[in-house]
Amino acid sequence: MTKRKILLIAVAVLLVALVIGFFAVRQNASDEGIRRTIIKNLELDSETASELQRTDRITIVLVGTGSPLAQAGPQTSTAVFVNGQFLLFDAGNNTLDVMNSLNFPLYELDAVFITHFHNDHYADLGDVMEWTWIWGRRHILPVYGPTGITQIVEGFRSAYELEESYRTAHHGEEIMPPEWSPSEPIEFAPPADDSAIVIYEKDGVTVKAFRVNHAPIEPSVGYRIEYAGKVVVLSGDTVRTTSLLENSRNADLLVAEAMNKEVVGAIEDINRELGYENQATILFD
Repeated sequence: MTKRKILLIAVAVLLVALVIGFFAVRQNASDEGIRRTIIKNLELDSETASELQRTDRITIVLVGTGSPLAQAGPQTSTAVFVNGQFLLFDAGNNTLDVMNSLNFPLYELDAVFITHFHNDHYADLGDVMEWTWIWGRRHILPVYGPTGITQIVEGFRSAYELEESYRTAHHGEEIMPPEWSPSEPIEFAPPADDSAIVIYEKDGVTVKAFRVNHAPIEPSVGYRIEYAGKVVVLSGDTVRTTSLLENSRNADLLVAEAMNKEVVGAIEDINRELGYENQATILFD
């Protein structure tokens, strides 16, 4: 073998070693970057959970406020953190994604409350029920709602039954315990008058339900959350009613539905002018 061939082989070996070394360094740097990201996210999750679950204040997060006709973005959903409890009121489309992006401790969700059965108020309920279990919820999730909530919850449970069985088969009962996957519907009949009924009591936190008017959707309710002398009221979808006024009296915070009728009317008129009668009628309704 000539000196030239030996030199070429040596150079080739050196180049291979350099390439291997380069990719090894890149891989190590990549691994370290992933490690730092995971640690940072875990720390952020812990900090967020600690802040939200403080017992010295009530924290309300407007998870979604989107229109029922919205095609993107989060629809109606409000999270209430009170005395270490995580209560979710309504779960419209994209609720889960937003809560996840906000680093909510979803595995610690204590209860869900639905105001009425328009899908912009419960479209994401099935995903909330399922993913809180996947991420570590270890209690049966109660889902409160007026008459009809049993049908809604049982429908989602049926839809996710196969998916849950696959999760447990894949990861094992210790990681995905099937006994904690269910959600339990807790149904109540709203009062016929302006009064409110207690539907939830735990560690000093009380949730009351009262009737509102969202005709022809029947029943429809609002909720009143009470803790340590403080009151938060969620109107649900409603017109002005005496029950809403009565149950909002002396509230520290009222989260109320609102509609800009002038803007909606303008959109309706334009749709009608353009020949889109169905859309115009829906907007009018």
